[in-house]
This record gives sequence, structure tokens and C-alpha cells, in this order.
Amino acid sequence: MSDDKLVLLSTLVLLSDYEKVHAKLVAQLGELATKAADLEESAYELDVPQWLSLLLVLLGRSVGSSLAHSILPFPIPDYLKTRLIDQTVVELWPPQLEAANKGLFKGSNIVYATPPGSGKTMLSLLLSGDSNPERKTIYLVPTRTLAEENFGNLAKNVRSQTLQVGISTRDRTEFDDILDQLSVIVTTYEKFNPLVRSGRIDSTKISRILVDEVQKLSDEGRGIPLEFILTKYRSLPSSEDPQLVTISGIIRKDDAERLSAWLNSTLVSTDWRPVELDETILCRNLLHHKDGSVERITVSSSSQAGSRAQRSQIAVQLVRRALVAGGQSLIAIESRRKVEEFAELLRDSFSTSQFDLDLQRELKNSGDVPNFTGKIATK
Repeated sequence: MSDDKLVLLSTLVLLSDYEKVHAKLVAQLGELATKAADLEESAYELDVPQWLSLLLVLLGRSVGSSLAHSILPFPIPDYLKTRLIDQTVVELWPPQLEAANKGLFKGSNIVYATPPGSGKTMLSLLLSGDSNPERKTIYLVPTRTLAEENFGNLAKNVRSQTLQVGISTRDRTEFDDILDQLSVIVTTYEKFNPLVRSGRIDSTKISRILVDEVQKLSDEGRGIPLEFILTKYRSLPSSEDPQLVTISGIIRKDDAERLSAWLNSTLVSTDWRPVELDETILCRNLLHHKDGSVERITVSSSSQAGSRAQRSQIAVQLVRRALVAGGQSLIAIESRRKVEEFAELLRDSFSTSQFDLDLQRELKNSGDVPNFTGKIATK
């Protein structure tokens, strides 16, 4: 067999192996990177056509780059890597990779200020995986609702036979007597200090503190306990003191820079996001999109301009549009009671036959489901 056919066959085998390994296995991707490097080197030694030599160089560099951008080179426990790979979560997004390269896994203090949906939740999983009862990770959040959400996520992905996850809030106290035995603890700003003062959490056993929604520092109510925590742990001089990772999805860059300087932390700040954000301004029933397009939106004439009722009508229409088009919506509302009221409004809107007709029309127009029939189930 000629050199070029031999090398081409080896290349095809490597690509096939890469496809399998990249999606499923952990350690073997490193082996593939070595194989790719060897194959690239052989391009200079064997008598192969120039096009094939170029192909080998590109292939070798692609595999090596993929390895560098994946979770595999970083000190994450193998069991957690395997779980993430089973969920097809292999490559780090640019902000996550930047944080990793700036010492995230080496104990560096980090201010992680990136847009919503850019990997902040993933960050908590990657950091929590090496926790144990003697080197705990504390995850601090502003509200009980967020505590429940993050506890569920961490318990699902990080919990193992040797790593137990707990939660402590005003509503959840079942773990309070065994916090010393837990590796990861999710709690609120307000409850963290009482847990430390009472001795339920031994501060000498805290290896890492993750502070979510750090922009709450400026909040009149929740900002005070958070400022106390940040002031205390930023001032500790010992290298054995906890790593402090503060996270925000809405803090402005200049504020993030000042916060980073105050906390003596490394800043990771970027506008990168996995999906494009359509920023829209509503003025006189017209939606002005950032791409310059304008569209009219219908609101009830009985609602006063700018009133909560009118804003709710507009929000319902935008959510319906997103869902009918197959998208998702995230709605920010100032209080739990208002969230529940708006959820009921959405439920009533989605329970109408008109929503079903809108959905059916959109699906037919897109060609995805030509003969769609059915109902949307709501609770």
C-alpha cells in the first residue's frame, strides 16, 4: 500500500475514533490528541501529496484545540467528567475557559461577570466536584427559591458516595444538624453568618465560597449581610483561606472592575453569549428592535399606558410569540407574589383555543409538523 493511501486510511480511522470518543469517553481523547500529533508529524516524513499533508496538519491541530477547550485537562473528578460527557457537556464556553486559564481551578479569587445563559451554573458544578467535609464548598444565594434550584442541580450532578450536598434556609432545616458531614452546602446570605456563629459550619473547613447574584450587594435589604460576608473573607490574609468566586449575570463592566479591585480578585467579564440577544424598546405600541425593524403590538385600550396591566399584556404576547416559534422565555419580576400572579395570567393565556391555533399555524408555516393537532397541557 502506498504512503498516501496508508496515511489517508489512518486519517479516516482517527476521525471515526474521534467522533466516538469525543461524545462518550474521558481519558481516550488525550490519547487521540497524541495520535493526531504523531500523524501530523508523519506528514513531513512520508512521501504524501501536499493536499493530504495539509489535511493532516489541520486535523492534528483541530483535535489538539478541542482537547484544550474541553473539561478534560482540568482537575475535575473523573466521575463528574463522565456525568457531564453523558449529558454531551464536553467543551467549555469562552468565559468558562477564560476563568479556568485565570486560575479558577488553582484557588484564585474570581469575579465572573457574564451575560445570563453563559455558563454560570456549569461553573458551580465544575468547582464543587472536588469538595469534601474537610474542604467544603459553600454556595451563597439571595433567595430561598434560588437555593432550592441550585441545591437540586448540584445534588443531581455532583452528589456521590463520598460527596454529599445539603441545603439550609428558613424553610429547609433538615440538614442543619449534619452540616459538618456535608461537602457542599447551599444557603442564603442571611443564614450563612448565623450558621458559622453557631458552629454548625466550621469556618476552618471552608475551602471555597461561591456567591451568586453578587449585584445584590447594592440591594437595600440583602446587600448588608452580603457585604459583611465579602468584607470578612476578602480581608483574610492567609493563603489557606477560602477561594472566593463571585458571580453575576447583569453587573456592568465598570462595576465589575471596581468589585474585582475591592475583592482583590481576577476579573472575567465578557459580552459573549451562546445565543444572540434581541434588545427591543416599546414606544407607543411599537416594538423597535436593535436591527432597525419595527413592529406593532396590540394592547387593550382600557389599560393605562405604562401601567402594570399593560406591561403584563405585552409580556404575555411576547412569551406567546416565543413559545409558538419554538423558543424559550425568561421573565424577571420583582417579588414572589407578582411572579405567582403573572404565572396564573400565562396559564390562562395558554389554556385558550387561540393559543392552540397560533401554534398550529406556526408549525404548518415552518413545515416542521405539517399536520399538527393537539392541546397544550397546563397546570
